[in-house]
Amino acid sequence: MVRNRLPAVPQWWGYPGVFYSVAALVYALAVIAGTLTAQRFLPHEEARPAVAAALLHKPLKGPPAHPSTPPPTAHEHAQQTPARPSAEDWPMHRYSATRTGAPPSFAAVTPQSVERLAERWRSDLGASMSAPAVAAAGRIYAPADGGTLLALDLATGHVAWRYQTGAPLVFSPAVAAGRVLFTTSDGRLCALDATTGRRLWSRTAGYGASSPVVQEADRAADTRIYLGTAHGTIEALDLDGQLTWTFMAKGPVESSPALAGHTLYVGSNDRHIYALDARTGKLQWSVATSAGVSATPVVTRDTVYVGSQDATMYALNATTGSTLWTHRTNGSIRSSAAVGSQTGHESVYVGSDDGTLYAFDAIDGHTEWKRSFTNPVVSSPALAGGLVYLGADDSVAALDARTGQTRWTRQLAGPATASPALTHGSVITGSGRVLYAFALHAAEVTANEVVRPPNTAGHRP
Repeated sequence: MVRNRLPAVPQWWGYPGVFYSVAALVYALAVIAGTLTAQRFLPHEEARPAVAAALLHKPLKGPPAHPSTPPPTAHEHAQQTPARPSAEDWPMHRYSATRTGAPPSFAAVTPQSVERLAERWRSDLGASMSAPAVAAAGRIYAPADGGTLLALDLATGHVAWRYQTGAPLVFSPAVAAGRVLFTTSDGRLCALDATTGRRLWSRTAGYGASSPVVQEADRAADTRIYLGTAHGTIEALDLDGQLTWTFMAKGPVESSPALAGHTLYVGSNDRHIYALDARTGKLQWSVATSAGVSATPVVTRDTVYVGSQDATMYALNATTGSTLWTHRTNGSIRSSAAVGSQTGHESVYVGSDDGTLYAFDAIDGHTEWKRSFTNPVVSSPALAGGLVYLGADDSVAALDARTGQTRWTRQLAGPATASPALTHGSVITGSGRVLYAFALHAAEVTANEVVRPPNTAGHRP
């Protein structure tokens, strides 16, 4: 049989000069194509480690400066970090682990002196605030839209560093042991060096809508981080991001836990409020509500106070979970309460989606007073010196804790989007992309005197 063959062609690869020239050209094109493909299709630089962590469900250390220099462990980092936050700091959501929103050291501003509060500074964050700020060791840590966390100087409002997370931050960070801990909407819990903004580690496990609470211990290895996840778990981790225990609820956990002694209190979208042993994660009790619980519990005097989306405020015995009293409003309660004995007896101050700020007696829950606003009150109040501080509508105000009468108010650039933080004599709050600091004896500034952050977009310490 005769087979048809293709015509002979010159074997150009037999000539070494031509072969090596073509090979070099092909290699160069492959390198360029690979680089462009990687830049276009691989995850964002910050997201690549998180993708691997998501697949493994393991904590991931931040990238070291050199392959031979790993990030410090909790013990090593503790040797070079500042002391614990002082009583005048506001280092986490709602001030402290018990989430009372009532710093006892904020006493310089009184009902008699509050009218002298003036704008100390304002800073343009470059994007709208996405969650309330916290403050520790002379710094303010403010989340902004677009996945940016900024560290600002408390005295001046100037930006010390900014960190691009690659995903929005939807809740307040926490500052402890020289670290800034925060969650992102793509499910990460991240730890940064509070001084420099350098990433220490990140862990991916469905985090995002729950702000961490930290129980600091004398030994860094014994310090614990607690928070909830969208997967319905409540978790405890150490300072290196290693999981120590987990508890499974029956729905996403958007509530931020409160901690008192060895007990952790948290709500869930499964319509329950839980009390867990903070050392082991073992269930101590649970209480059912009629709707999801996304508000943060408050613990004081062996009582847990928490609002629910069923429009009800609950007061529960912290040890047994038995109901002490309930008070129904006309709207969901997403605001977290401020609780304290500023007026000779203890009161509970909380906002509702019905546009009202309520003051309840802490013992029996009867209404002491209430104030109406135009929009739902989702900002959480802060309490100090006989005054209730609140961001509502397009203003920040200080109300008399006994009567609810307005003692001081300032118009903001737009809707009040952040719950106030009270720290070192300053009231910190935000509206849109502007962060404000108000303080006594501060010089008034004009609307156009805005401290703008340096041109550090895209900078990752």
